[in-house]
This record gives sequence, C-alpha cells and structure tokens, in this order.
Amino acid sequence: MRVLIFDYFDYYDFEKEFVNNEDEFFTKAIEKKYEILIINFDFYPQYLEIMEYCEAVVIFMCDFCDEFKYKKVLKVADYCYTYNELFKLKIRLDYLEKKFTKLNTNIYKYKDLIFNLKTNQLYKNSLPLKITKAESEVLKLLIKNQNKYLSKEEIMSQSNSIESISSIKVIISNLRKFGFNIENIKNLGYRLKENK
Repeated sequence: MRVLIFDYFDYYDFEKEFVNNEDEFFTKAIEKKYEILIINFDFYPQYLEIMEYCEAVVIFMCDFCDEFKYKKVLKVADYCYTYNELFKLKIRLDYLEKKFTKLNTNIYKYKDLIFNLKTNQLYKNSLPLKITKAESEVLKLLIKNQNKYLSKEEIMSQSNSIESISSIKVIISNLRKFGFNIENIKNLGYRLKENK
C-alpha cells in the first residue's frame, strides 16, 4: 500500500513517502499511484485545488480537531486524526491495507455474495445470479470506491452501459435486492456500506 504524507515534519513510523513542499505534493498526488494521502490540516486549501484529480483515501492530521474542522474535513476527505491519535491512524492504515489487498484480487466477498470483478459474474451461495452489464458496472464502481460517496453524475460519467441518470436509481434498487447494503445521502450520493 503506497502512502504519501504532506506535513511539516515526519512524525510517522511506518513505510511512506514524505513531502513538505507544495509543488512536490501536487506532482506526486496527481500521479495517482498512492492509495492513501495523509495531509496536515494547514494544507487543506492546497488539497482543494487538486482533490478532483485524486482517487486516494484522504486522511487529515491536526493538533486539535474541533467540530468545525471535523465537518470541514469530512466534506472532502475520509478521516481526521490529531497527532495524539497516531495509534488510531496506524490501526486505520492496517485496516485499509487489508481492505485494499482484498480489492486488488478479482474476487469480492460481501455477506453470502461473491462478485468476480474480472468476469462480472455475481454468485449467491455459490449459485450464479443474472446481473446486467449496467448493474455490474455500478457494483464495480461502488466496490472500488467504498470509502466515499459517488454522485449519480460520477457514476454516469464512469459507466459505458447506463443510458440515463434516472436509471441509476433502478440499478441501485436491483443491487439492494441482491443483498448489497447501499447507503444514499442526499447531495452526496451512493456508498456501499462495509461488509460486516
């Protein structure tokens, strides 16, 4: 798992690439070769400039995290920790590494469902289910973006089989009928809830 850190000092005792220069951060973050970006909250404005080009899980670090900062961070990132919570960050990274390892395989397991990302075949209790091309595309997008919400526009722009934005609601409904727990938050979009 590749981690890029943009901070003043290297407080972190795990494998990562560290930068404290804005230009270097921009160049590296836009390369899209990192699964995780860890950013000092002071650099929040800089991240906003490039966030549309980043596909990584984003974690902000700060000295203290009040309600204002926390709300601000969660609008554009996945997590926020204080420097006193480095142990929580390490636990989160361990969890994400397991999750990414799982996603890098072609088989995705969710409750009693198995989805082969290579063949687009869905199975329930080892029996194949009929799934449309559009449904498999949306499912793939939700699986690969489990840490963030996808708007209908984002789903539409990344799909080749969806005919209209209005059909996304039907596709999501069909995926829920298979047994996928898909959350929908107004103005944010859809997200596949964690497999428990």
